[in-house]
Amino acid sequence: MLVGSSVALAALAASLLNRVDPTECLIRGGIAFAVGHICGTLWNMFFTRPQRAETENNSLLHEQETSTESTQPDGSS
Repeated sequence: MLVGSSVALAALAASLLNRVDPTECLIRGGIAFAVGHICGTLWNMFFTRPQRAETENNSLLHEQETSTESTQPDGSS
């Protein structure tokens, strides 16, 4: 979303500085936002690690910790 907004703002600024018709400025900004949003989504899809794997690893680690705690003697009689 941040990429799409940044690209749209840049397109609007460039259009306004070049004295383009306001309707065309909005159309260019909308197109730039859509392209930026799609590119940002694709970037996140290809270059971020899945969150599910980290959650499963954390739950497995927690299970291992609790199982080792239950097998260790606590020293009380």
